[in-house]
Amino acid sequence: MSGVRVAILADDLTGTLDVAGPFAAHGHATWAVVNPRACTREAFDGAEVLSVNCASRHLPAAEAAGVLRDAIERLCPPQAGILIKKIDSTLRGNVVAETMAVLAACGRPNAVVAPAFPGQGRTVTRGMVHVTGVPLAQTGFARDALSPPPLDPLHRVFRAAAPDAHVENVAPAGPFMLARRGEATRVFVVDGQSDADLLSTVRALQRGLRDCVLVGSAGIAAAVAQVCLARGSAPARPRVSGQVLIAVGSRAEQSAAQVAALQRQRGVTLLDAPNGRLSDAAWMRSDASTLMLRATPGADGKEGDADEVAALLAQAAVRMLRGRPIAALLATGGDTALAILDALARPALQVMGDLLPGIPYCRLDLDGRTLWLLTKAGGFGTRDTLIKVLALLRASARG
Repeated sequence: MSGVRVAILADDLTGTLDVAGPFAAHGHATWAVVNPRACTREAFDGAEVLSVNCASRHLPAAEAAGVLRDAIERLCPPQAGILIKKIDSTLRGNVVAETMAVLAACGRPNAVVAPAFPGQGRTVTRGMVHVTGVPLAQTGFARDALSPPPLDPLHRVFRAAAPDAHVENVAPAGPFMLARRGEATRVFVVDGQSDADLLSTVRALQRGLRDCVLVGSAGIAAAVAQVCLARGSAPARPRVSGQVLIAVGSRAEQSAAQVAALQRQRGVTLLDAPNGRLSDAAWMRSDASTLMLRATPGADGKEGDADEVAALLAQAAVRMLRGRPIAALLATGGDTALAILDALARPALQVMGDLLPGIPYCRLDLDGRTLWLLTKAGGFGTRDTLIKVLALLRASARG
């Protein structure tokens, strides 16, 4: 793995892919590890960027920290100059525990925490995340049933969890008074309102990145790709004239709004799958240009076990992929995407680029034909995001 320059540790699959997208879009050989237990370092000798799905978001904090340490030992090349701990841009999961675990495992003394992702409306002011201008505490993300985020300013959260570290809230360009190896840990929580702010952060840190762990989302990854790596050849873009399948397992409010908006478009057939179950008769003869498969509550109004629902929805999606001339699949929600790739036995993927910020794409071979795979976090995007994705896929084919 002598070529790996950027190593990324993510807490779910959509994050693993969307943080890799900007590097692939700049022409760098970028691989995503879907299932770390099924891969070794040697499998990625040609990679310049390696993004690893640790699937740790919903684990207890101590267990998540252990998973991160194991991933670093098994898969992260020690010579990688840039190390990114990918977190959810709305802070769901084990943000502090995983950050501190990565610092301890890799021996780097500085954590630069920059969650802003302006391309998806996430900004940070005085250590507080805002979503399209609304404080995080006032959004639906604050009520996440599985992994609710911390609602205090992020520098206070780190200070309480790591009392021996020096923690401060800083402007986009710092100042960053970085610790040297062997000195006490320093944590910098960075405000950010724009992509330009993230570029300022990376430029200010550029000479000291080997002593840092960058903690953030696809926003900080895009800044690193632009500032630190020379642009390579433009990647191939999806060209889709056949059917498109959209598999929606996410229960996020944004996903529901996006489904409702797309459902009103011509050529779209919505297939509801109660707790992930779908009969083949529902889709086998459909000639709609877009098939939308959605997990819904059961007939009794109750939602099934999340992992079981994802597995059943994935099985339905794979049957559709093999039974229809589907040219592209968009999986919405990390659990959904992971279940589909498990069903297809794909432990790793080469990421090709990103169609929109936070919506990366890969190219798979399925039964001798090309299948474009796109992923989207459930909480990403505006009401019209699915409509925009379809328009871009069709426009590429026409172009």
